[in-house]
Amino acid sequence: MSDDYVIKVDHIWKRYGLPLRSYLEQGADKLRGRYKTDPYAYGPWALQDVSFEVKKGESLGIVGKNGAGKSTLLKLLAGVSPPTRGSIEMRGRLFPMIELAAGMHRDLTGRENIKLLGSIMGFSEAQMVEKIPAIEEFSELGDWLDRPIWQYSSGMEARLGFSVAVNVDAEILLIDEVLSVGDVNFQKKCLTRMDELVGSGVTVLFVSHNPYAIERLCERAIYLQGGEINARGEPADILTAYFQESVVREDKAT
Repeated sequence: MSDDYVIKVDHIWKRYGLPLRSYLEQGADKLRGRYKTDPYAYGPWALQDVSFEVKKGESLGIVGKNGAGKSTLLKLLAGVSPPTRGSIEMRGRLFPMIELAAGMHRDLTGRENIKLLGSIMGFSEAQMVEKIPAIEEFSELGDWLDRPIWQYSSGMEARLGFSVAVNVDAEILLIDEVLSVGDVNFQKKCLTRMDELVGSGVTVLFVSHNPYAIERLCERAIYLQGGEINARGEPADILTAYFQESVVREDKAT
């Protein structure tokens, strides 16, 4: 691996929870001197031996069916959950948009939540006040910014969260399917803004089932299957492999 990366994922494994059976099996095997070094021996993994790097200003797309490990990977990158094994290194100011209302307080107004999200990223209230006009204009929420977000629709939450994400000088953006929410015109606006950010040197990791968005935004792509990297390369090639596998699964099911 090179040294000019802003994201480095090094042989990460992730298992959720602590299944009692596998825990007892590990303990019993250790006592008997029969502990298995095979990582698959003691239960299922959400991610298995995943490694990759992303350079500054690159855009990496991640595709895979539901349960493939895409959202798990983004949560590890965001620091929400630690890897069971392996390591992750992030170099730069990070904005993880991996859930619509992540970091927001539902009783606060949209404007108050902008300041809250900014404080999580390390900005002062004065700095965020300077950024509010650009966020307000991009979101197109109007008077809704002064209402509590529990009154928002999911599309409005996506507008608010995305508008903050693309206007707070983040160096790394993690985006998980948020463009699937909201109206078509706003989705196009978001894609255009992400094009601008990538062109300005922002690094983007983008999870989506939208092949158009992946091909438009991403220079490289990874196909996750069963928690492992099945393929990596040019977006068009990865999407072809992904959809061919989907066709094969459908044929087997019929």
